Amino acid sequence: MVPLNEFERFTERVLRNCDRESTKAILRSVSSFLPHLAIDQTFQNAATTALLRDDNLPAPSVEVVRDVLARLTGDSASLPVPTGESIR
Repeated sequence: MVPLNEFERFTERVLRNCDRESTKAILRSVSSFLPHLAIDQTFQNAATTALLRDDNLPAPSVEVVRDVLARLTGDSASLPVPTGESIR
């Protein structure tokens, strides 16, 4: 990991000098989320876990998070599509 200000300097330099629009788009996207990674984001999820348990659903796990991220990024071709599930 590098300090945020060092990454910001790198990003500015690449955005100024790079000819590849795809690289610029990636850096702009990462830059918008990066500051949030430096903030402690611990969440209390007892109520959510209780609702899931009431519906006989497993609590979120690493696998669930991985699958959600895969679906959000469009890398879901090989993932099973859930059926009969509802979101509260």
